[in-house]
Amino acid sequence: MALFLRQLIIRKLKKPSMNIPRLPFREKPRKKKKKLAHEFRNVPSIYIPTEMKTQDLSSMYIDSNNLQSRQERKEQERLKEEVFI
Repeated sequence: MALFLRQLIIRKLKKPSMNIPRLPFREKPRKKKKKLAHEFRNVPSIYIPTEMKTQDLSSMYIDSNNLQSRQERKEQERLKEEVFI
């Protein structure tokens, strides 16, 4: 590499209008793509039998509190109390 740079300097001194070419091995190595959070969400957290995978299971999921109405939150709290008492 040092000899290559030396030759470039000598050529540039002889011919000042010369364009210096791109230097080999001077690029930063590309970073690997990190896995984003939404890519991890595709993995189910519980085992689902193959017969149930084709069914719509969205009714089994509970919305977070900020997406629920007051009535839904009250109903959910009532159900929790019935189950745990």
